[in-house]
Amino acid sequence: MKKTTLLLISFLFLTLTATPLLSQDGIKFETGSWKEVLEKARTQNKLVFIDVYTEWCGPCKQMVKNIFPLKVVGDMFNEKFINYKIDAEKGEGIEIGNKYNVKGYPTYLFVNGDGVLFYSFSAAMPADQFMAEADKALAEFNDPEPFPILKNRYEANKNNQEYLLKLMQKQHMRDISNAEVAEQYFSLVSKERMLTKEILTPILSSKTLNTDGALFEFLIDNRDIITEKMGYPNIMYINSKIEQLVRQDINRAIEFKDEVLLSKITGILLKIKSSKSNDEWIKDGVLSKYYAAINDEPKLIEVIKRYSKSVLNYDKKIIAREDSISIVKFNESEKTGAFQGMPKEEVEIYRKMSKSASINYAYQVRDIAAIAANSITDNAILNQALSWINLALEYSDNFTIDEIKAEVLFKLGRVEEAVASQEVAISKFESLKMNNEPIIKRLQDKLTRYKKKLN
Repeated sequence: MKKTTLLLISFLFLTLTATPLLSQDGIKFETGSWKEVLEKARTQNKLVFIDVYTEWCGPCKQMVKNIFPLKVVGDMFNEKFINYKIDAEKGEGIEIGNKYNVKGYPTYLFVNGDGVLFYSFSAAMPADQFMAEADKALAEFNDPEPFPILKNRYEANKNNQEYLLKLMQKQHMRDISNAEVAEQYFSLVSKERMLTKEILTPILSSKTLNTDGALFEFLIDNRDIITEKMGYPNIMYINSKIEQLVRQDINRAIEFKDEVLLSKITGILLKIKSSKSNDEWIKDGVLSKYYAAINDEPKLIEVIKRYSKSVLNYDKKIIAREDSISIVKFNESEKTGAFQGMPKEEVEIYRKMSKSASINYAYQVRDIAAIAANSITDNAILNQALSWINLALEYSDNFTIDEIKAEVLFKLGRVEEAVASQEVAISKFESLKMNNEPIIKRLQDKLTRYKKKLN
């Protein structure tokens, strides 16, 4: 009996002591308060790695299940960082998420003991990529001139080319706008220096540039050379990047209610447009976004009426002709075995997607209706928007069209119909079998909002 008891005690001891050893294979997260974690980081002179997640975030769960438990990941993070995790929608997580301007999930923050952000990145990813990003945070922490310090020296060093280039490169690494820095750098260097891949890379990767600045004019005038220097296949690539930057700069025009800048932006879009683009649609698209953002409903209605009339009167025979050509090309590809082995339902999805003229037209109509749904209170316009969205559905069955239709119906007080349309949108999205948690949450949140109105 005594021997049996000793064996049982030994077994229990081994079981209890083995469990924590197994749990150490992955990342070990602190359980104290945010204040306690920062104090520990200060004491040990380490960065705090913060996993910012939400309960509904699918990619967050993937990282917790597949990446965080790995021994190679745990070995690195447990040695190099103080590890902490927060739910961005609960407790201290709300304040921390707001402080560091977290917009998506998962987001990973690296801050020192004083709460200064040294590096951040987002999204689910393989272990090697995850650790490579963490290495960047460590390099920044050990850099004598880390970004938080470097950016505070701008005024004293704004005429120092070497300093400006380093600052731009660090901004590029963080996906931070470097519009002002890039413009200042351009004022100091030669054309030859600007047209090198080393300089063009952080500039063209910027989130924003000032479209009314000398640098932007330089980029537009030298698109052919830039295409060659960057190794782009054709000028369409640089045009696409410039268009992204130009459209992003609309937000600056909105912020300062600067219609002169808005006119400049429109002019650039017209200059770089493709041959198929409609000038009036480009102009009215910019104006509608602007007036919606500054809440000028009378002017928005004026633009929307003109914009919608032009789009609705578009020659549908052109759409049919372009789709017909696309389908012929698709069928030829299918005959050559391009889709061999692919399930029939997937082939049909690609066939449907090949009708790009119909899809693009549907999205054009949808986007006008979306502006009305989100920014207009006039029932006459909203009723027109309902007819627009029904037209869009004739050219595409994309779930976002049903989603906009639901919002229009809801604003018109037709709540039961709004619920039905939103349920159709959700059903269509689910049929795509896409694991996109933010979209799922957006669709479900709207459905919940509509249903509450019924009660």
